[in-house]
Amino acid sequence: MAPPPRASGDGFAPSEAALAAALDAAEDIWFHDERAATTDDRLGGWRRAGAGAGAASPPPRARIRATNGGDSTNADTPKKTSHHPSSSSWTPWRALCDVAEAPYFRWYAGAKTNACFNALDRHLADGRGDDVALTCVPEDGAGETYSVTRRELLGAVVRAAKALKETHGLKARDRVLFHAPTDATHVVYMLACARLGVTYSATAVDSVTDVLSSRAADLTPRVAIAPDARATHGGVAVDCAEKLRDALATHSADAAGGGRCKVVTVAPWRASAPHVASYLAMSDADALRAAFTACPCVPVETDHPLFVSYTSGSTGKPKGVVHGHGGYVAGVKQSMKVVFETTEGEGCDGVSGRGGGILTVGSAGWITGQSYMVWAPLCAGVRSVMMLGSPVYPTPLRTAQTVAREKCTLLKTGSAVIRQLMTDPGNAAKLDAIDTSSLRYATFCAEPVSVEVHEYAHRHITKKFINSYWATEHGGMVFSRNTTSGGADKPIAPDARTWPLPWVKVALDEETSDVVIAGPYPSLALTVFGDPESVNDPKWRGDLARYQKTYWPKNGGGFVQGDIARVAGKDGGFTFHGRSDEVINVNGNRVGTEQIERCLWDVETTETGSGESGQGGGAGAGGDADATTYRVKDCCVVGAPDFVKGTAPVAFVVFERRGGGGKKSKRGGGAASKAASRGPDLAAFKLAAATAVTDRVGAYAAPDHVFAVDALPKTITNKTSRKTLQLLLAGDDAPDGSLAKKETLPPIAAMVADWRLTGASTSHAINLRRYWNAFTFSDHNVLGKPIVPGAGWLCVLANEMKTEKLADVSFMRGVHDARADVRVVKRRRTMQATVGDDVVLKASVVAGEATPRAIGPTLFARSENARPAAAAAAADEAMDTGSDGSDRSDGEKESSDDASDPDPDRDRDRDRDDPVITEDATHAQHYRRCGALKLNYGGAYRAVSKVEWSGHVFRADVDGTHLAAVLDAGLQVACAAVRGNTFIPVGVGEFHITEGVDAWKPGGKCVAHGEITEQHNEFLIADLRYERLVVGASAGGAGGSKKRKSASSAASSSPGYKTFAAMSRVRFARVEGTKPRLQPAAARHAPPPTGAAQILDPKTALDRLRHLTPEQREDAIRAVVRGVVVDLTDVEPDFDKTVFDNGMHSLNAVELLTRVNDALGTGVTSKLVVVDAPMSHFVTAVAQHAAEYEAPKEGEESLPFPNVDYDNLNEIVRRRLAGKTVGKTPYVFLAKFMAYNWWRKSFQFFRIGGLNLFLNPPKKIDLGIEVRMDRRVEFRDLDMNQHYTVEMIVGRSVDGVEQLMLMSGLTLVELYYKRNLFAAKIQSTFHKELAHNDRYTIHTKITRVAGSLMDIRVAFLDADETLCFEILWTILIVLDSNERILLDWENVDLMEGRTLTAGPGKNRVEAPATPKSPGPGGGGSLLGSALPPFLGGERSKTIAEAAGTTKSSKKKTKKKR
Repeated sequence: MAPPPRASGDGFAPSEAALAAALDAAEDIWFHDERAATTDDRLGGWRRAGAGAGAASPPPRARIRATNGGDSTNADTPKKTSHHPSSSSWTPWRALCDVAEAPYFRWYAGAKTNACFNALDRHLADGRGDDVALTCVPEDGAGETYSVTRRELLGAVVRAAKALKETHGLKARDRVLFHAPTDATHVVYMLACARLGVTYSATAVDSVTDVLSSRAADLTPRVAIAPDARATHGGVAVDCAEKLRDALATHSADAAGGGRCKVVTVAPWRASAPHVASYLAMSDADALRAAFTACPCVPVETDHPLFVSYTSGSTGKPKGVVHGHGGYVAGVKQSMKVVFETTEGEGCDGVSGRGGGILTVGSAGWITGQSYMVWAPLCAGVRSVMMLGSPVYPTPLRTAQTVAREKCTLLKTGSAVIRQLMTDPGNAAKLDAIDTSSLRYATFCAEPVSVEVHEYAHRHITKKFINSYWATEHGGMVFSRNTTSGGADKPIAPDARTWPLPWVKVALDEETSDVVIAGPYPSLALTVFGDPESVNDPKWRGDLARYQKTYWPKNGGGFVQGDIARVAGKDGGFTFHGRSDEVINVNGNRVGTEQIERCLWDVETTETGSGESGQGGGAGAGGDADATTYRVKDCCVVGAPDFVKGTAPVAFVVFERRGGGGKKSKRGGGAASKAASRGPDLAAFKLAAATAVTDRVGAYAAPDHVFAVDALPKTITNKTSRKTLQLLLAGDDAPDGSLAKKETLPPIAAMVADWRLTGASTSHAINLRRYWNAFTFSDHNVLGKPIVPGAGWLCVLANEMKTEKLADVSFMRGVHDARADVRVVKRRRTMQATVGDDVVLKASVVAGEATPRAIGPTLFARSENARPAAAAAAADEAMDTGSDGSDRSDGEKESSDDASDPDPDRDRDRDRDDPVITEDATHAQHYRRCGALKLNYGGAYRAVSKVEWSGHVFRADVDGTHLAAVLDAGLQVACAAVRGNTFIPVGVGEFHITEGVDAWKPGGKCVAHGEITEQHNEFLIADLRYERLVVGASAGGAGGSKKRKSASSAASSSPGYKTFAAMSRVRFARVEGTKPRLQPAAARHAPPPTGAAQILDPKTALDRLRHLTPEQREDAIRAVVRGVVVDLTDVEPDFDKTVFDNGMHSLNAVELLTRVNDALGTGVTSKLVVVDAPMSHFVTAVAQHAAEYEAPKEGEESLPFPNVDYDNLNEIVRRRLAGKTVGKTPYVFLAKFMAYNWWRKSFQFFRIGGLNLFLNPPKKIDLGIEVRMDRRVEFRDLDMNQHYTVEMIVGRSVDGVEQLMLMSGLTLVELYYKRNLFAAKIQSTFHKELAHNDRYTIHTKITRVAGSLMDIRVAFLDADETLCFEILWTILIVLDSNERILLDWENVDLMEGRTLTAGPGKNRVEAPATPKSPGPGGGGSLLGSALPPFLGGERSKTIAEAAGTTKSSKKKTKKKR
């Protein structure tokens, strides 16, 4: 079969197949003939359309032409056909389908009919009044099953219609709202409304009050009908009338006809009622005559609104879809004939004979119930079996039991009922024991169905289970079984495929895969309800603009419901994959969320930290059968906006906890239960889910995040409200009006808000002009230009990201113009702000509450705690008294104090005296100093009124105007801290703020506490804390936590200072000219993921890896390696290229190995890295290593730096003690060297204990030793300030290095190779001045070994054991300069068979651009094959990053010790 056509045009023209179907259906539809009604006609003018008795029916196309004179759509004038009853044919319409007002389509235009007559009266006219029309099956224990014949039903309908007309004054086009169970009484009154031409709308019995209120507000009914007795639903009694009254009381809209809507209660069905009994005793002819006399059917136009069915709201605000008396009735009746092959009278003898009829699981409140519980079976003459109440109460087997009991031949049910059965494996055997062989066909309702669900229904209910697809707007089925000549006789396969019905012309949108119905058909919706004031106008078309905008896109090719389908097979079949808002585009790959959800159903996980997770009915591979596991009870996958992927799949999962032995247990339910359950291991679940999705869909579809929720937001039809979740993920407010349980939304919204903060990838523009004006950035002038201050950026980012904490903030470039186009891109936690192509700022977002009180100096008494005694006493008294004025118990007082004052130093700080002031400055002095440093502040930024210094700690009084100026005041003091030097802030380690931008109130006194924690020539490091005077108001502000506000509200009722912001590790760079001289930042590390359940410690990660398949293990490691490479190089790795080509050389390679080990708990060394092999080889090697690696157990003695090759190092020691070497001694050079240095070196030899090397040499390598020189060190070299010179200090540190080499055994390594250590870098840091005549102790220790690099820390301590000066030596050993081979500590090469020659070599290259392949015996490791680039100074900053320290001076030396 050819593929479906491409969607194009407007799709307003009906297909010939649709016209033929409409004509075919019309042959059994009764219309009203006004001319015949004037004669003595026993049926009051009601007649069938089509060929007369005995006339042959012409072919469909010929009949269409005959009907409309050759025009298959419109005819301006009615055909001149005979209306006499004896005519051979009668055509009551002027146009079979009038498209003049498209997309408002009038089927059988010009004709008049009535749905009630076609559903009820016409069957009595055919002599079938004794047929059973309805069988009602109450919930277990709620009553007895009863059946209603068509004649009984007619009597009840006539009586109800007469009452509505005469008692309540209803007329055609009035509206009625129902809130009642779908039982015989409900059907009676719906038919009564149709009989009068009154439009109705029904609601499900479990609808909430808000839904009823919104329906009433939209529909503006004159009457609302409810039962006078409580209805039973799911075993619970529901007072529908009371709910309806409450709903109507919430809105004041009057009905269009004037007068307020009134509630009418009706009695339940009673067969013994007089009006029912009297009709039961009549003949069909007498019953018709009595009905016509009492209340005849009102003939109405075929497009007259019959009922309004509201959509569920799963994709937004519910829409009232209007269906009419003509096309809708013809369409649903035709679907019964074509799909189900029904015949009139099927099942109408009840179960006394062969049984039969259709069981529809649904409610009249939704289109399924309206179409296939009421109108389609009644019009087709088929018995309708109605299950009252819940279809899964008291058991989910109820549907199958009803089929067996009533011998139903047709079943229509939602997939939710089948999925409910699937949740209990024991239901399969129970279903097989139920006799459902009476079923001729069964089908699903509306929503997409997975193959698993279809297979289950096919296996356990009937082999004739069809997958049908349609929606409220379609009116009836549009896709179902294959009814073509070649497909009708084929067995139905459980493959979820479905075929368009003959009258449905289908096209697919090439871009979105939306199903496009390329032309109208009879049961398609007329319009969307609207404009109720004009509803009595015959030209009323409802809200046609909304209908067209929603469903008929311009040039969209036809009606677009928003359903996604794919062609399946060559026979015209399709598979549906949800609505278009359920199909997401991930990195250009379109995937249905239903496909992802299908993969998640089989994934299980264990409790947090308890072991493995897995798939398919177990606790995971190798898991304990009695272990607590969690399985998926319900799930929903939706797309979240993602700046990188476009859309990222996010899963919301409801877990079901299973205890030992597979027993279910409820999660939560009490304190004891919560304590016993630690919750599902989300990290393990996410990993297993990613594997399952990757295997079945693709890696691109793996869930980006998993939310564990207690319940999904459901509409009142039990559909998951995906739109609600989408709105939350997009950062928008999600209305809860359509939700059955509103309480499910707040916890989900809170989790999503946290995830958006730290887990989402977003991009948005910042309106800088708004902040520029609010924070008066023009008054902040540095080096002659206005500039956005660092404090301003902190305020902007905190406000834009809605966060209380930021970290790792780096100010990269100044912004000087309010018109700058600033865009913020956030990937997970990290974000950067750009102006054009320039990055102006980088930062990380941190979740959780701010804790500013923990930051900053405590030298000055904290203003927050140093309140006047009276104020403190008043606050304490307020804390001891509840907000309601009641006294608290002692326990409550203690708890309150702890909550409101988390600072244990509070009492100590209150009693502390202020320190000695070493320097102070007034407002004028401070800004005079700032001006001299070209820091020109104006307006609000001249906020500092006084500064007091005590050593390196300061306190500044600030007169606050706006928030940015107050925060900037503390920074100003630090900027001007060093006389004659201009510093500007270039980074902030952490920023905490409890008071948001919008909550800040101008004015008031503030205090900034600060401390210069590090001072160097090029930069400063400082901590700052800000406090604000609060009088009679909460210190928390709108931006703070509710808990924080509650805890501090009482205390803040009295005057006092409250901490509202803080900055830690603020970095200030010295400015030379116009650019700051920035020092290397600290090493970048991937921030930990959010939530304890998402974090895996290395041990658990390694355990997880071992339970994966080799392929899954490599995929997991590949993801880790990719993340590290991207973080280090900002470039996506190419695993087909070598490690070097991916930028992993020198220290990047060391960092790669370190991070992989930290993340996976492995012990990977450079041995696994092969220079000329692709990076995928490294991944495979790590995967194999992870499967075999045994980490040292806790408490077990382990060697320091386990990555070091101790075996070969100790072998070197053994060989050297035996007198072996591989290097040549340069005797001539050694003689010259000793001739010039013998005196100095001799003293050093004895000073460092060199004699022990000969008397008691070490027998093995000990890298964990810490050496302390007991001998006191006194320096002699002084500068003019009588300070020891750096040259002298560095020279003396060599003693510590040499002594460490001797005692650790590394000197024997040097002697073996005949090579000395090479000082690749020296980093020195002053902590305290080294004064003349003071004596110091040297402490030496190895701090890091990675690849070919070894870090040795030499610390100088004074007599009080205070650290004064430290030097970090980064050393290595060059084995062969010609071959450029280094000694790799992780992969030691004994160099057997080689003789190493001293000297640098003639072809020495210190920083080769391209790594050279290793020579013979050179080893295959990455770091042992070539000299790294840092020897030429290229990577000097990276060394500082790797060391994680700062430096005040650095030297490079190639001098041998």
